[in-house]
Amino acid sequence: MAELIFTKNFYSKSGKHIKVKYILLISFLFLMNYKKEIPNVEWGNPHAAKDMFASQYVDQDIQQWPQLPADKMVPGFAAGMDDLAQIVLNNKFKTKFNRNALTLPGAEDWVAKKNRTIKDPSKYWVAGLGDLNKDGVKEVLIKDGNGNVRYINGWHLGKTTHNMDKAFQEYVEQYGMPTARMQKKAQGQIPGKALSHMYFMRSNLKQDPDNPDGPMIPSDTLVKAGYKSRAPSAANLFLTYVVKECYDDALNQVTQDVQTQKMIKKICSVIQANAIVYKIYVTSEAIGYFNNNNISEKEAKKKKSGQQVSPFSYYCLRRVEQIAGDANTRENITNFIRDRLLTRVSTDFKYEPAAAIYSNNPEDIENGAWDGKHIRPRKTTNVPNINAYINNAGGEPISGNNFLNPTPHYYNRNNFGNNQAKPITEQERQTIQNLTKKQFVNYLNNDNFVQKFVPNYVTFDQASQTFAATGEGGPIRIFLDDVRDAIVNSWDYNTLKAHVMERETNGQQPPQLTNGLVQQVEQQLNQIPEQQLQNPVLVRNNNAVRRRVIQPQS
Repeated sequence: MAELIFTKNFYSKSGKHIKVKYILLISFLFLMNYKKEIPNVEWGNPHAAKDMFASQYVDQDIQQWPQLPADKMVPGFAAGMDDLAQIVLNNKFKTKFNRNALTLPGAEDWVAKKNRTIKDPSKYWVAGLGDLNKDGVKEVLIKDGNGNVRYINGWHLGKTTHNMDKAFQEYVEQYGMPTARMQKKAQGQIPGKALSHMYFMRSNLKQDPDNPDGPMIPSDTLVKAGYKSRAPSAANLFLTYVVKECYDDALNQVTQDVQTQKMIKKICSVIQANAIVYKIYVTSEAIGYFNNNNISEKEAKKKKSGQQVSPFSYYCLRRVEQIAGDANTRENITNFIRDRLLTRVSTDFKYEPAAAIYSNNPEDIENGAWDGKHIRPRKTTNVPNINAYINNAGGEPISGNNFLNPTPHYYNRNNFGNNQAKPITEQERQTIQNLTKKQFVNYLNNDNFVQKFVPNYVTFDQASQTFAATGEGGPIRIFLDDVRDAIVNSWDYNTLKAHVMERETNGQQPPQLTNGLVQQVEQQLNQIPEQQLQNPVLVRNNNAVRRRVIQPQS
């Protein structure tokens, strides 16, 4: 290492003498080794040298990625909602997700494609791993050309489209709320695709008859939502008027096989072909034209005040117009797409279908193909294997089955574990006691009445259409008057059970409804107007009365 030390004298404004010693350390060998250790460095490019040095000698977490401070909760917001409110309300963004940036290889591939469109290497985007919050788990990060983090594990921010999203949702809700829309679609009352966003836009945009290739005319709904209609670009017009037809002709010349055509379209689509051909036949000529006139591409793309388009766009539009009307150029484009694009795809790739993993063919299903049904079979046996279910659940073992209901077909709309009566005032007691059988049956179909007065141990068996009292020792069958007696006398389960047992011991028959009363109730139900039967609540009550009053008699 060579060391050079020298001094220099300075004088201040006051005339005082100042001696300054400069020490310069120059190491030729160090510099040579530095260049040697770091391969492929463009030493004339300071950005490349800096980035390469950082990648070789500096911790990337410290060099590339900022540190995320600890999150501070704002009172009144659920966890993370304060941050989301800042993004949505104050920054006017919305969260978006790029699946291709979820892994590091995917993020690097995405960044590489983006950097192909950036001419200044110092503005290249970078993908890497970094632990922003220092929790020991590295995130997949992407920073832009200014060094700012833009993607975190695939999540990023996009400009808000709240007003347009709201306008679309209001349009959808014209067909009703979700349940109503589902019912209308099932009944065929909503046309197919009517709820799609594409149909919504189609319904609110119309072509300008005076300028058919210009901007579409938006409806008042879109205008209020802030929608701005744009004219198609020169590339869009080139695709519509030139490349689509040339692409189809070239594809048919390459092959007539349908599967091979599908393969080619997926590998080299008409959109990709349009981008390649447009660059060769339009933008390259535009750049050459302006360069020959000593005008840079950047300057040509500037739109001056009062101009509808920039000079560069104007040239491209005129060039597209010229090519669309020139049959020879269109034929050259067809040949180019055929020979340089599609033929190569058909030569380098062959369509060879893989074994079916999804099929409705019984033979394919037998060989292991998926038939598209639910992943878990709906039912493997007549009775679920609960022992295997519990034994694999882990935790402390459960012993004893005495808590199981021996007659599980009994349905209880309340809690059958409560054996007590419900509180009732003297006035309520007298009112219920004075009800006729028909009135009492109607009251039992009122959920509010049942919840307030009927004891929780009273159940109704849907299979046999009978009442029961469920408690210790199993359920016992009871009748309509037993339910009323339990309510007005505030009987608990044991008292009602003793009453029923005493009646059965003495051989007494429970009170029955007379045939005349049953016929009267059935006649009244049959006379209900058809219009009222559209009321679901009334239909439910009528059906319950038929089950509890008419059917038991028959």
